[in-house]
Amino acid sequence: TKLFLNYPLLSILFSLFGLMFTINGFNFIDGNNGLLLGVTLIILANFLFYVGDKNYELSIFLISFLLVVLTLFIFNFFSGKILSGDTGSYFIGFVIGALSILIKNYGLLNSYLIACLISYPIFELVISFFRRIIINKTNPFKPDNLHLHSMLFQILKLSYEEKISLNKLNSLTSLIIICYLALISIIVYIFSYQVGYFYSFFILLALYLMFYVFLKQKLKNSF
Repeated sequence: TKLFLNYPLLSILFSLFGLMFTINGFNFIDGNNGLLLGVTLIILANFLFYVGDKNYELSIFLISFLLVVLTLFIFNFFSGKILSGDTGSYFIGFVIGALSILIKNYGLLNSYLIACLISYPIFELVISFFRRIIINKTNPFKPDNLHLHSMLFQILKLSYEEKISLNKLNSLTSLIIICYLALISIIVYIFSYQVGYFYSFFILLALYLMFYVFLKQKLKNSF
């Protein structure tokens, strides 16, 4: 913290990189019915819970934005016909990133908790980037279907494609990830966010590696 206070330019660069990571991270998780919007709802709900009545204007904005996202989530999750698209995901990522900076500057939440709350989209971005370079040895900027949600969808497809439609499997994939993130938020509230979010990162990483190894064995031609 002292380093950023002593060197304002460094703090600006850090904020810009953080905002860039958040914007691109939200674009990475835009692939299943309701996933992007569901994750956004969890983050906004957490922001609103922790901000509370400490800042009336910010609370009103959070509630308004949350209601808009909730409406879009309902249509997107159940029908899959109303999509966020690149523009929507970039916009949402920018708003969440800007809110994170604003909430920190107001002193309403510490930077560690904010980073934890928005960690899932950034996790997808960072892990995918290094996986492409180290494991797949491909262009890190080239898109693929090996994100956490993409692999989970493929696993569910292999297991339940004959019983459930692809659209429902798509939504089920989102629901599983959203429920996991919601459960982590509850555990963090009851116990300790330092412990809760610290271990949740390693759980996500373990799941990512398990899915990757499983699909590599099942779909050898696709890897």
